[in-house]
Amino acid sequence: MQLVDIVDTVINKGNFQILTTALEAADLVRTLKRPGNVTLFAPTDAAFAKLPPGMLVNLLKPENKPQLVRVLNYHRVLSELSTETIRTIGPPFGFLTPAGQSILLN
Repeated sequence: MQLVDIVDTVINKGNFQILTTALEAADLVRTLKRPGNVTLFAPTDAAFAKLPPGMLVNLLKPENKPQLVRVLNYHRVLSELSTETIRTIGPPFGFLTPAGQSILLN
């Protein structure tokens, strides 16, 4: 059995095309393909569609790469969390991002 990493999962699902583009623009694909436990709270294309007009286009510009990386890192946790674990913990719960920022989910 071949293991599928987060990036391949996002690509294969089909409703994460914008996230795939953003991960590539932020140069995070190689980072997410590295071995290790990572959880990605992956926004769907429908979630990206709710952003204010022009925001996504602006974030994807090369000169805004640092800001895009910060935004995407708010969706990444350096531990493996299954759906069952998240249900068991129950909201509210907090996580630490790779940049050391705290995220509180309600």
